[in-house]
Amino acid sequence: MQFPLVAMFRKLLMTVGLQTLLLSTVSAAVLEEVVVTAQKRESSLQDTPIAISAYNESALDSIGTTEFSSISDYTPNVVIAPMPGQNGTVISIRGIGTGDPSSAIDPKVGLYIDGVYVARSTGNLFELDLERIEVLRGPQGTLWGKNTTGGSINVTTAKPGGQLGLEQDIGIGKFGYRYARTRLDSPTMDMGGAGQLSGRLTYLAKRYDGWADRVNSLVAGPEDLGEIDSEYVRLALRGELSNSISLDYSYEDYNRRGTARQDQMLHAIPGLGVAEFTEPSRRLEKFQLDSAGADRLSGKSHTLTATWEIDEDLVVKSITGKRESDTFFQPDLDGTPAQFTSVLLSSLAPHTGGIYDFLGTRDHEQFSQEFQVVGSALAGRVEYTGGLYYFTEKGGENSTAILYLASFDAFTDLSKVYTVENESRAVYGQLSYTPDVLDSRLRLTLGGRYSEDVKQANKTVHNGLATALHGERDWDNISMAGVAEYRLGESVNTYVRIAEGYNAGIFNIRSSQTSTFSTPAAEETLTSYELGLKSELVDRRLRLNFAAFLSDYRDMQQLLFVGGDSTAVNVGDAELSGIELEALVILGEYFTVGANYAHLDYDIKEFINNDTDVSDQATLPFSADKSASAFVEFTAPIHGFGTLSARLDTVHKGRVAFAPLNFESSEADSYTLYNARMELSDMHAGNFEFSLALWGRNLTNEEHRIFGVDFGEFQTGTFGDPRAFGVDITLLLQ
Repeated sequence: MQFPLVAMFRKLLMTVGLQTLLLSTVSAAVLEEVVVTAQKRESSLQDTPIAISAYNESALDSIGTTEFSSISDYTPNVVIAPMPGQNGTVISIRGIGTGDPSSAIDPKVGLYIDGVYVARSTGNLFELDLERIEVLRGPQGTLWGKNTTGGSINVTTAKPGGQLGLEQDIGIGKFGYRYARTRLDSPTMDMGGAGQLSGRLTYLAKRYDGWADRVNSLVAGPEDLGEIDSEYVRLALRGELSNSISLDYSYEDYNRRGTARQDQMLHAIPGLGVAEFTEPSRRLEKFQLDSAGADRLSGKSHTLTATWEIDEDLVVKSITGKRESDTFFQPDLDGTPAQFTSVLLSSLAPHTGGIYDFLGTRDHEQFSQEFQVVGSALAGRVEYTGGLYYFTEKGGENSTAILYLASFDAFTDLSKVYTVENESRAVYGQLSYTPDVLDSRLRLTLGGRYSEDVKQANKTVHNGLATALHGERDWDNISMAGVAEYRLGESVNTYVRIAEGYNAGIFNIRSSQTSTFSTPAAEETLTSYELGLKSELVDRRLRLNFAAFLSDYRDMQQLLFVGGDSTAVNVGDAELSGIELEALVILGEYFTVGANYAHLDYDIKEFINNDTDVSDQATLPFSADKSASAFVEFTAPIHGFGTLSARLDTVHKGRVAFAPLNFESSEADSYTLYNARMELSDMHAGNFEFSLALWGRNLTNEEHRIFGVDFGEFQTGTFGDPRAFGVDITLLLQ
């Protein structure tokens, strides 16, 4: 069967006549330059020798998103999925990711907001005042704050503009969707001898009733499932103390209330007696539940960036960040109203409950400090970056969890209370040199990083019983990166990159087995070999970027479910390979067409489970073998009225497994979605500028699954959103 997006894109190009349109219009527009900071300095996307997908404000507006997670569908080899009942996300790049929000497990993909590392997936699923998002694929073990094996997502928020301005965005849509965003910019104020000060205040509010409903009243609880009631406030200040010294400060406060996306039962052993509530392929929108409650998430953050431009060739920067969050969650993890009366295995006391009753709280706080030196020498032939990094975090969880085991006709108590303290220190540097040979087309880069990680874990409740478990370990690593770039012309750049990354070891704080707590999983490492090409052709109306990679993945950390809990284990080694292609083209005066395609393959060399190599039965979770997207956008001025734009896009994800073993019963099938957006913008009335947009998502109402969990005796899955429509209105006063 022909891959649907490739066929669609080929047909589109044949229909419009790509070459004719490219060459027929002398006055055609050129592609907008995209600026990124992937190497700690501003550079063009096309001049940066890393596989990057970047989305500036206009691209994000075209997609119609204020959440970083929405870019997953449009980025090659990236999977971002909401974590059911946890108020967080799973992020995977090139098959490397993890699905556990515990403070004991470092994410394999680093998330950074204004240069500050966000350590926990719990609490990162919220709207932001976005300016740019950069997705860096492959290990980031040199320049970024936390060493990671999968990659990094760099989120840059909007800064004060220095001119008085007001922007009001309002959105309404299906399933009770309501959205409001207010952004107020102050003019630059003269502070006398203290320099100049400007500010920006942002307020976001989102309401959403969700598309699923609870229809029974077995116990008290919310009726709207997937409900969101969130607020986000951000204050950004910029102080220019002199021509060379500036301070950027931001404060964020966010609150999110509602209910989790509801899991539905996919499969279950006959002994559970829930066949009537089991549905493996069709999306359920009505649920009978026995324990679902409301979720709550609150958090705050402070970021202070001080920049000193000593001269045009040397900049010193300090980035200080502090974040904290608190979460309460009470999901119905089995998605059924089934209840049983039996005994607790730990005490033989009688107990009545559902298949998996779960209630928990989680708190987290972190602090980070980074010092950077970015400079150049020898008339720009040498560029260097160096830095020191420090990070510390504290987190804990208090959960009541009781799982019914039909095989024993009894309940097992998985309740736990634990705390974790982590500390990381690093020193890094990178040097690039352009020798005076080959017409200065060759550029060589070498970088390195030394990392230390110290972790402490304490557990005071284990399987519902008081205990006193303590563990402390440290790990260290040296990661290197080297790049050779060669320019084939002014607009074609090729590169070869070799990069290393590592993730520190893991305390199995959530395991129900005492022995696995005292024996943490060791660190994992990954070495990536990447060949890339970046080009802008036909007078900058065609952009083609390509990357091919081979990754050597050693001592893989994988989460194995044992008795309803996840246990981290070093299972063995794997080899991953793939290709990524991104294309963007302007066709004539009015059309822009874009597409991307990614293929991922892997060979698991060894996967040890219970002292047995089961590599022939294993997979890499959160990885799609194929992913692609394509869009066509029409933009044209309407004389005397504004600008009309219309966009149609389609996204495709291949099959995705969510567990390394026994994954068949919970993995998601491939799917293809279609979305559309039509906007009338640049309408003016006095000092006001208006825009009106109509949008539709999942136009064919595809029933697609985005998450799955194997609990042993039963498997659950989470479905993506059904078809939805809405309207966005923007009012701008300047």
